[in-house]
Amino acid sequence: MEGNTIFQNFDLKKPLIDPRNLPAPLGVNTTSVMTPVPTYLCPSAPESRSDYSEYFAPLGLPSGMSFILPRTDYAAIRGLHSTLASCVGLPAMTTHNSMLGANDSPGVVGSNVNDNVEIVVNPKRKFASVTDGLSNTLCFIEIAGRQRLYFNGIAYQGTWTTTPVPAFTLNSSYVDWNTARHPKGLSGTDRNQPELPGCAVVNIHNLNNPYSFHGSGVQALRGDGSVVFLPATISTNVFAALVTRDGGEIATLDE
Repeated sequence: MEGNTIFQNFDLKKPLIDPRNLPAPLGVNTTSVMTPVPTYLCPSAPESRSDYSEYFAPLGLPSGMSFILPRTDYAAIRGLHSTLASCVGLPAMTTHNSMLGANDSPGVVGSNVNDNVEIVVNPKRKFASVTDGLSNTLCFIEIAGRQRLYFNGIAYQGTWTTTPVPAFTLNSSYVDWNTARHPKGLSGTDRNQPELPGCAVVNIHNLNNPYSFHGSGVQALRGDGSVVFLPATISTNVFAALVTRDGGEIATLDE
């Protein structure tokens, strides 16, 4: 990315929320963390805030203070959400078998008895584990416009009242690993229920799914480093096959 100066200011041995990696007033890495990376932003996407004050308030952020982190319109894919898996004839289970997804069955290396929580370590993905082929597996997908939420091209304005819907989604910064998503199968028929299950995928809702302001589709990055344009009319089966790294499918995408 030719951003070595920014990269070197992060301590990758420490978590994102360590003071060494956070900007002021919670940390010392203000210059790097607050530097936008133009490559991570789609020129067609409207400007949106990327305020993480809601998350950092319990960690000592002064009340009423914004905590802006640099935005991204692109996100890694973890795997298939259960709603999308069921659309393509797979068990209705959320998977983690995308190129950058964690292992579906991580090994337990310990446990916290007091909290009754298993401590697991997920292995890093290697190219050899992408058995479908790097050119047949998506790595990053365009999910533009966050933090503001959009549904079928319309920004949330406080009128989606049938089901409580937040105006913004937190995970919008490129330094936040939770920006990565599990795409869902969506109905796309009711803006009051934007997450209503169905089998549509692209340009429906930008909370978890591929979304752009190009209208006709979204940009994606494949495992071999090539960029591909996914049409909004892409077959759900083809999209799901491109998400999984080891499904054994043969996905054909006209380019």
